[in-house]
Amino acid sequence: MTQLERITTCYVLPEDRVRITGSAALGEVQCVWLTQRMLGRLLPVLLQWLQGEDTDSLRTELVQSFALQAAKRAIEPLAPVPVKAAAASWLALSVDVARARQAVRMLFRGAQGQEAALIMEPKLLRQWLAIVHDAYRKAQWPLHVWPAWVSDSALPARPQALSLH
Repeated sequence: MTQLERITTCYVLPEDRVRITGSAALGEVQCVWLTQRMLGRLLPVLLQWLQGEDTDSLRTELVQSFALQAAKRAIEPLAPVPVKAAAASWLALSVDVARARQAVRMLFRGAQGQEAALIMEPKLLRQWLAIVHDAYRKAQWPLHVWPAWVSDSALPARPQALSLH
């Protein structure tokens, strides 16, 4: 199993899939492909973990929206993980999700026994979800899987009124 330490996530139009390119401790690079169907099953589990047990939907939306906005502002631009010609590239057929109080662990599994693990604490998970949401929009995939607190935060800011003097 490979523990991914740094990842780049993007939508690849010719494949109509999301690709996670991740690097491991010893410089190993893996490209894990995720289909819309796979993400449609994974995202509700991750979103539920972030929302927790709060039953007040308005409070939950406000708290999660503010947390997502803060996480997005904290994203530091880095060079993408390079896709090397010799990198292992495979389709994730399943994802095991282990949830703890402080982090979530995703173990992606492929058809030939490939495995890649990814551990994210809440802030990092929110940042990744914002990137995946952007990939959904670029792909023009249905957005019904996303709660309002994610979709609303992706909307462009209202243009300011123009004042002429």
